[in-house]
Amino acid sequence: MNNSQISSRSVSPCRSSTSISSDVSELSPSTSKPTESAKQVVFDAKKILDGHPKGHAILEEYNKNGYISPGSRMCLVSVLVADLVGKCGKEEMYIFGLFQNQSPTERSAFGIDQDFQSTHSDASNCLLRRWVGHAHALLAYGSNCKSEGVRMIIQDYNAQIKESSDELTALYGFLVLLRLLPSYNTKKKGRTSCQDVEDLLVKFHEVGTSAADALKDGATKQPTLLAFGSKTSIEQIILKIEDYGFTLPSSNIVPAVDTLFKSHYVFNLEYSAQLENFFVYLQSELYGLKFKGKMSTRITEITIAIKAQ
Repeated sequence: MNNSQISSRSVSPCRSSTSISSDVSELSPSTSKPTESAKQVVFDAKKILDGHPKGHAILEEYNKNGYISPGSRMCLVSVLVADLVGKCGKEEMYIFGLFQNQSPTERSAFGIDQDFQSTHSDASNCLLRRWVGHAHALLAYGSNCKSEGVRMIIQDYNAQIKESSDELTALYGFLVLLRLLPSYNTKKKGRTSCQDVEDLLVKFHEVGTSAADALKDGATKQPTLLAFGSKTSIEQIILKIEDYGFTLPSSNIVPAVDTLFKSHYVFNLEYSAQLENFFVYLQSELYGLKFKGKMSTRITEITIAIKAQ
């Protein structure tokens, strides 16, 4: 799979939250109390799209397929919010957590969780409940591994032991899992370094780096995380999909990876090739969701070893 292109999962597309209606709709977010002027804001989505340069392509895609792609979906939101900002003014839109342009919003990340929960309610909180304990088990298992890549992660983790916390353990649990799983590298696929694979999961940026600059990184179009800070002190995390960003409400890595995983289901996307084994492991062992493809024997080996501890 070419990383410059985003791909669809081999399941039915999620269409419930991407329909385009010409009905007049009232803006009424549940998290804020609308002002009197905001209560009166109504708009015709189809009319707005008809009058926007990018609207025709979105409507054409929707009429042809019955749904729209993640990129078109985000463009749709941007166009509609921009129209509302024009009607209400930017300051009033901040009351609702809505912003002009393609800047990330916490409500978008919340929507991903809600959409996933509506179709996989039993699995929704599995990673949040189980990961820290599972991470401890993976790190213990990795400490007996002879792989140089795994040993480097364990040494790095042990060097931070004085600052050890559940969040740090959780992060290094994800990193050691990446190293324990089979390498993506083959003669046909080319080589990807361990650091490159880690960056596809979560890429760290110095505090002060603008979100716009971080989003310019074109290493992958598949969902990925951008963390601002260091491994021991993460200040902010953004979920990036294509060229769009969703600011996550927490700087904790576990909810961030949880949202990252769920975004593949909500937006109907394939796992990145380099991270496929990682996500399949989470899917089958943490979320308890069946994987219909051919699973790596290494996933089974790790699972048996963890359960035997």
